[in-house]
Formats: sequence, structure tokens, C-alpha cells
Amino acid sequence: MTKVSGKEIVALKNRVCSLFTHDDWLDIAYITGSEELVKGHYRLLQSLHFRDDDYERSALEVLKSIADQDKNNIQEIRDFIESKYPDNIELKSPLTTGLPKLPPAPQLPNPPTYPKISLMSPAKNQFEVSQQKDMDIFISHSSQDANVAKLLIDLIRAAFNMSARRIRCTSVDGYRLPAGASTDEQLKKEVHDAKVMVALISASSMDSTYVLFELGARWATSLPFVPLVTNNLGTQLLKGPLGGINALNISSTAQVHQLISDLSSFLKLESESPAVYQDKIEVLVETLLNGVLPIEAEKIRSVSSVSDIDSIKSYCESQWPEDFSMRIHCVKVQKEAAANMKEPKPSDIPNTVFQNIIDKAVREWPDDYTMQVHSRDEQIAAYRELQSM
Repeated sequence: MTKVSGKEIVALKNRVCSLFTHDDWLDIAYITGSEELVKGHYRLLQSLHFRDDDYERSALEVLKSIADQDKNNIQEIRDFIESKYPDNIELKSPLTTGLPKLPPAPQLPNPPTYPKISLMSPAKNQFEVSQQKDMDIFISHSSQDANVAKLLIDLIRAAFNMSARRIRCTSVDGYRLPAGASTDEQLKKEVHDAKVMVALISASSMDSTYVLFELGARWATSLPFVPLVTNNLGTQLLKGPLGGINALNISSTAQVHQLISDLSSFLKLESESPAVYQDKIEVLVETLLNGVLPIEAEKIRSVSSVSDIDSIKSYCESQWPEDFSMRIHCVKVQKEAAANMKEPKPSDIPNTVFQNIIDKAVREWPDDYTMQVHSRDEQIAAYRELQSM
């Protein structure tokens, strides 16, 4: 088979860009054995999701690489399109060969112009306009965290006496996208247009393609962006540029109050008296500490175990740059301490007290697990002594 021409690649690209969904690309990757080319391209699936200007360029790059890998792949893609989209079958050049040319169409005089009266256009995007221009808060989250998102919405609405239409949260009833909306286009616009984006960071959300796209898109705008974690381990999930953004821990009552204060500044809205929404804070924090936090913490530990070892090795190298025997000893001691820090809460220590003790230890000794254990145990002993007085 001869080399695939650039004209063929461009023609195929035009069809692919007008038809393909995210799943279509994944199917093609599997059919042609090009998973690494499709999933590994730095922009293809993200630009498709947000319909960015560089989607066509990214699609062209990937299609060319697939063709270079095996010229037969181009026919495989054509067959896939004709099977899945039979109403969009490509016209082959032999069908037009030898047909007589039709005479040019007669030129009609310029039609008269009339004043533009729009009857249908306003209704076409009416829900978009009404929903987007007043969007205050966009909550990025995994659908598995919908219960936490609902409690967060209840708190925000109570704190600011805010209308439901000013909040977007796609997994919570009353805050979902409008019926008939183009999901990708609507989310792309609202992620950019919302005055503040609040992101629930969890092991589940870090596995969500949509959440990762939303985080990246918002980060690139430099607009107000507030990551929220559900415990002190959650910050370990923030990698790359997101790791440089301060995250608030909403299992801490003090940090939830800071969240309300920050939102007040971003939105230029005065919050209600704390007495109005204090019960909402208590429900949110208690739910996280008693239900969500233990499960979420276990997920994060499994995700972050490799990074724990890497950070321990890095810490010990900085402490003992020229002494390898002490570095080995340091790594062993730190690994034992890291495992100790993950042990469950003592039964006689309240959830909120224990979480505050852990937060203090991690804040004061972010890289030294042995000192975290020492700080935790010291604070627990002090708390018990106070209770016995």
C-alpha cells in the first residue's frame, strides 16, 4: 500500500473532528493499537472536551502518527466511521469520475434586505444566558462525593442567603445543568465564567477526567479557585501546579470559617452572622470526621504510599547527604513513623480533637514523620491529663 497522502489525512481529520466523541477516540485507539498515541497526547482529549481552538491540530497530529504506525489504520478508521455513522458516509472520487459538468447556476439578483427580527434566536440559548451571567460558584467534584457537595451547598446558601441558580453542582438535584444543554460546552463556559470555583479534592475526584479538565481549565485563567480537602492527607493528592495552591481542610471547623470569609471577599458579599450557619458547619465537619474521612483517608493512603516513600528518601538524603548508613537508618525509622501516623484514632479522643492534633503535627513537621508521631502523642497525653483534672 502506498504512503497515505497529506490530503487523505486532512480529509479524515475533518470528518473525525465533526463526528468523534471521547469514547470514539478510545475505540479507535483500541482498534488500531494506538492507545499510547491517543491517551498520551498532551492536548487531544482535553481540547476535545472543551472544544478548544487547537483540537483540529491535535487530531491531525494523532491521525498522522496512527497512519505512520500502520498505513492500514486509516482504512480501519474509515470503516469505523461508516459503521457507526452511516448517514455520514464519505463520497469516493470514482462516483464523480466521468460525469458531465453541470452548467453554472444562474445568478439571482441580490435579495432585498429587511430589518432583522429575531423570534427564535433568544430562546435558542436562553437557558445558557440566564444560567451563566449570574453564576457565582461552580463546584467541581466527583459524583461519588455528591453527599459532601450537598452539605457544602447548604452551608454556602445559609451563609450568604444565596439563590440556588447562582450555584452549579452537576451531581446535586436543583443545581444540575439545564435540560437540553450541551454538557461539554456548558461546563467549559461555566468553569470560566463563574466568579469562584470550589473544588472538592478526593481520591475519587482525582480519578475523574472531567474534574481534572475543570481544574486545569480554571487554573489557567488565574481566576479565584479554592481547593477543598476532607482531611490533612488530602493535600498529597494535589500535584504539579495545583500543589502550589493553598487548600482548605473542611473537616476543620476553623478552616470552614476561613472558607466563608474567603468566599465573602471573592464574591464581594457580606455573610450572615456565624450563628445563622454554625449548625451547617457542624453537620459538614461531623459527617466528614465520622463517615467520609476514614474511608477517604484509606483511599488517599493507597494512592500516596509511593509518594510517601519518595518524600522520606528525599528528606533523609537532605539530613544525611554524605552518610549512607545513617540515611538507611533514617528511612527505616521514618517509614515506621509514617505507618504509625496512619493508625486509627484512640477511642477516648473526640474526632474533632484528634483531627486538630493531627493537623498541628503535620503543619509543624511536614517532612519529619518521627516528629509528627512525637507531637501527636504529646498532645494526646496532654489532653488526657486535662480531662482528668
